[in-house]
Amino acid sequence: AETLGFLAGRAHTAVLAADLQYLLGAEAARDEGSGRRAARHYRAAVSLVEGLPGDAVHGKALLELGKIALGREGAVDALKYFRSASKDTWPDGGIELLVWTGKATQKLGRLEDAVKFYSQAVAMPGATADAHHGLATTLVAMGYKNDEVRVHFEKSLELGLDPTPEAEAYLGPAHPGLLRAAQAAAWKEQQRAAAGGQRGGIMSSGVPSGGQSLFQ
Repeated sequence: AETLGFLAGRAHTAVLAADLQYLLGAEAARDEGSGRRAARHYRAAVSLVEGLPGDAVHGKALLELGKIALGREGAVDALKYFRSASKDTWPDGGIELLVWTGKATQKLGRLEDAVKFYSQAVAMPGATADAHHGLATTLVAMGYKNDEVRVHFEKSLELGLDPTPEAEAYLGPAHPGLLRAAQAAAWKEQQRAAAGGQRGGIMSSGVPSGGQSLFQ
């Protein structure tokens, strides 16, 4: 964090400074109970690119601010961040952003909107387990009980999601996909325990020179 802070203070461009502030936020978010500090860095990243040509936004920082807001029961505020983040360019089409927008609208009870966002996410190459699970749970909340729901729950487990109460309630505790997912979750927990909680620093990937964005 000290190295990132040093670099952020000496970045040659606003874009590079913003990316470094984003990384400082990500580093703070890794430390339990440091949400306020993370949000401060994410806001700094957003501010640094505001006013740049082309109505630039720092989508990744806005996405993280939305996640923080949603975690604090601020779904309306979260949606504002997610809408702003959607103005950025997302190389993968914004799968994660779509999923989190789905989560916020689902939390607000706007289930049809949630289905729309989750459906867009699952239709993209690289669709995530969260996208499939979110779509399945929303369809269940709307009263659907069909093969589509089952397929999305199964796909979420295939993609590595740990078993959830919603998936177990729908598929049944003896479903092979749930059993495999439970075994995989237990193995991951054993690996974490064996590693003793060690983790690499966020700087391990290096920082590019010059003024280009770190995320291109």
